[in-house]
Amino acid sequence: MNAIWSRLHREESGMTLVEMLVMFTIFGIITTLAFTMVINSAGHLRTVRQTTDLNEESRLVMNRISRELRESSRIVAVTNPDALDPDGTPRICGVATAPCFNPAGPVSVTFEVDFNGDGAITPGGADPERLTYTYDQPNSRLLLQTADTTLPILAGNVSKFQLSYRSSDYRCDVDSNGEVTWREIEIALSPPCPAVAGDLIGGVSALDAELASIDQIIVELTVLTSPRQQEYRTKIDLRNKL
Repeated sequence: MNAIWSRLHREESGMTLVEMLVMFTIFGIITTLAFTMVINSAGHLRTVRQTTDLNEESRLVMNRISRELRESSRIVAVTNPDALDPDGTPRICGVATAPCFNPAGPVSVTFEVDFNGDGAITPGGADPERLTYTYDQPNSRLLLQTADTTLPILAGNVSKFQLSYRSSDYRCDVDSNGEVTWREIEIALSPPCPAVAGDLIGGVSALDAELASIDQIIVELTVLTSPRQQEYRTKIDLRNKL
């Protein structure tokens, strides 16, 4: 009888120290895994939200650039047109030693838009009518500049901003591929292509006098880098060009 009572007493006496240590260890592991999953999920959601916000902002910027260029009456100046080949290497034209652009310089376009419809351009007014979009490559920013203001409209995460200039005057289609680049206008200095002031001197090419013939701009914008990279491309017809 005493033996039976002693065995029952041991069975009801609770957990041993070793069992408690094992239980707390297992509980700690489960808790750590749970917290890790929660933290990782929160970080992933934050990254997705930031990427989504940046892409939405990029779409709005592309829409804005497209609208303003479409309404522009005149392109004033450009820097580094068609700066890169499709594979990302510097574009060379004229002679092998003369690049078409300054690798250290920004990509930009300056143009005028008569926003108030008064027939005059007011660069420094309350609503400036001379605008410059510039790609600040060292800081991965896209800037909007006016007479007295520089505003980063896409601050950071811009990995590419490229502007390519075209004409709808197919009389200047030198290579007959259905697309007229500004360089074709530059070298086609005889009829039927309208003559422009030739500046292809010593193999150095510049988009200046040819601006009078440009009525289409291809805008390419890339934000972020792989694997979250997003690319935007649009072709804009300058409807109000003088």
